[in-house]
Amino acid sequence: MGVGDGPASFNAEATKLGGKVTSLDPVYQFNGAEILKRFNQTVDSIIDQVKASPDDWVWSYHRSPDNLRTNRVNAIHKFIDDYDRGKQAGQQYCSVKDPP
Repeated sequence: MGVGDGPASFNAEATKLGGKVTSLDPVYQFNGAEILKRFNQTVDSIIDQVKASPDDWVWSYHRSPDNLRTNRVNAIHKFIDDYDRGKQAGQQYCSVKDPP
């Protein structure tokens, strides 16, 4: 069970490895296109905030703000592909309104 997962690739990657994950987040009341639209509207602003305070971050996995953005874009696309399939199957992703 993942709680507060948001549009991350954890569920998709764990499912691909044979795991069975249910993720719970209020954002899951929206469809994939709506979540992706919000991501696209906010990602540059968030990365700009990170760039404004680079010393506040540990750059051991994400090597830079631009690398962070690239990784988040890759993750959202993995998420959206899995999310739409999971929602159609009636499983895996639940909003707070429709817990498992």
